[in-house]
Amino acid sequence: MERRDVEGAIAAAQYFLELYPYVYNTGDLTEWRAMSHPDCVFCASVVKNVEELHAAGGYETGGGFQFESVSAQEPLPDNEFFGVDLAAIQAPGSRHDSAGRVVDAGPRTRLAIFTALQDSGPGWVMRAVTIEDRP
Repeated sequence: MERRDVEGAIAAAQYFLELYPYVYNTGDLTEWRAMSHPDCVFCASVVKNVEELHAAGGYETGGGFQFESVSAQEPLPDNEFFGVDLAAIQAPGSRHDSAGRVVDAGPRTRLAIFTALQDSGPGWVMRAVTIEDRP
């Protein structure tokens, strides 16, 4: 992630997405917030959902990503965002209540993930994330 090129953007996108199940599992949003731009709607929704879940004493388990393919592009001349698109499989996950009971369980899911990252100088910042189911 120290690189300021396409390879660095790919590493940053993968790292950020690996934080997704971590924040739901632990409630620790430190790194997520550090990498989230204030205008990132997806990023803010995750913060809100994680805070609500953990405030109620709940948590999630599982849900990690396996990346099948990744493609990236440098910013266009009139744009400052690197685009990183990933095909991933998200492992099954479970949501637990404050007593540890499973209240929801999700299946293994195939996803198409589209991200826009910005090299902010001191590090990468996620500007947008779109996730879609794929066959």
